Amino acid sequence: MYSLSSLLLECNCKIVTFAKTYKQMGRKEKLIERFKSLPANFTFEEMEHLLSIFGYQKSNKGKTSGSRVIFKNGDKRPIMIHKPHPDNIIRGYAMKQVLNDLTEAGFYKMKKGI
Repeated sequence: MYSLSSLLLECNCKIVTFAKTYKQMGRKEKLIERFKSLPANFTFEEMEHLLSIFGYQKSNKGKTSGSRVIFKNGDKRPIMIHKPHPDNIIRGYAMKQVLNDLTEAGFYKMKKGI
């Protein structure tokens, strides 16, 4: 049986280990981890940067495309999202769709329950 002090010590060690690991991560890894948590405040600029990490390039569909933006990556299936307005926050359904598209393209392995 664990004592309260040993549980607190173990918990504190895990927090410190996570903090050290997170601090050692680069900008790209932090952005990827942030995206995988599907935050409610993920911006369009962050999405552009994230997709560029995976080799996607932004391309408008033409003058009549409105707010639709397509990201292409060679032979991978293109990812199309709407640029949010008037705010700059990507909607939850779009985040899930991009995560699904990146998973199908082989960039992620999804855990069950997501």
